[in-house]
Amino acid sequence: MIFNCSSCVNQCVVYICLLSFVGTKTSDCLTHFRFVFFCMCSMSIKVVFHHGGLFVRDWVITYKGGKESVVDIDNDKWSYFELRGYVKDIWKEFKYEKWFRMWWIVEEDVGFKLVRADEDADAIKEYAALKQRKVDIYIEHDVIDGDGGLVFFPKYIVGEDEVGSVNRKEQENDCDFVALCSQVGGAHTYRIKTWSGDHTCARTLENRSATSKWVTKAVLPKMLGSSTKLRVTNIMKDLRRDQAVGVTFAKAWKGKKDAQKIIDGDAAKQYTLLWRYAAEILRVNNKNTVKINTERPVPTLQPRFGSFYFCFEGLKLGFLTGCRSFIGVDGCHLKTQYGGQLLIAVGRDGNDQYYPLAFGIVEVENKESWRWFLTLLLEDIGTARK
Repeated sequence: MIFNCSSCVNQCVVYICLLSFVGTKTSDCLTHFRFVFFCMCSMSIKVVFHHGGLFVRDWVITYKGGKESVVDIDNDKWSYFELRGYVKDIWKEFKYEKWFRMWWIVEEDVGFKLVRADEDADAIKEYAALKQRKVDIYIEHDVIDGDGGLVFFPKYIVGEDEVGSVNRKEQENDCDFVALCSQVGGAHTYRIKTWSGDHTCARTLENRSATSKWVTKAVLPKMLGSSTKLRVTNIMKDLRRDQAVGVTFAKAWKGKKDAQKIIDGDAAKQYTLLWRYAAEILRVNNKNTVKINTERPVPTLQPRFGSFYFCFEGLKLGFLTGCRSFIGVDGCHLKTQYGGQLLIAVGRDGNDQYYPLAFGIVEVENKESWRWFLTLLLEDIGTARK
């Protein structure tokens, strides 16, 4: 395959050897190709160093203040020590303390990640290639990285919004205002039965009733009606604006995770139902074909899903009696928690329309999986020429 890149100063021709991708998932092949193609067409990566600022936590940690220094680093020179060299040039220029840590952040709501080895630098490079965007490096000043122990987030100061919320909560202890209400009978009406004292405290967005289950119900309609990914920080902002309720990052993340599980279903449970589905197919018609392969490397482990094939008797007879002697095969990705590939075989009927014939699910689309699928297909429809 030959790809011509016209965005480069000098046109680049990228040759990809398809044999190097045999035995790998198609998604991995495309990811690898996009990474190689970006690296060959982009001779350098733009890096924005944020320095002189502070990490501030206003419910979520952000980097505020400071300055930006933009540099272009060659692909062949990219490494962790190259990044440290640029940071050292920055602290020499701006007279910073020599002790520092480097952090970077991605769009997928995983927070800041510490950069302390070449593996981290490679992850940054791959992320920039896949997203085709610049890299942001945030400098944490006056800290010693120590002996390489676990560091989950940078040192931060608490912002005004969070401090104000804490102060308001402390003021609420001095407020003697009490209001009690209850439902009137079985009607959708509430009556205030107790009202005493003066309301002297400020408004607070904290609400003990706003659990992760409540967050799940609140974000589920938005996730169902939108094709774009909903970020956790946007969930927190939407709840403050629309519901006047403040939730923590962890609670919003848990609510989003549960909502996604409702949308996608329990993938592990669905795999356990495959045997029942296969038994039901054979119960309806014992001439249907169903094959389930499992893997069990160690006898003490539970069986692991390998592949799944099924072909209905009605489809076999319809193809043999009313379709042309033509079979088309194709595969596509399964966008689920465990991934995999869906293989399908189709024919052409008398009206020149697609006729579904057989289906298969495999972990990886390669020669071996296609050989297994086509062997079972030929056993169902035979090899005799019409």
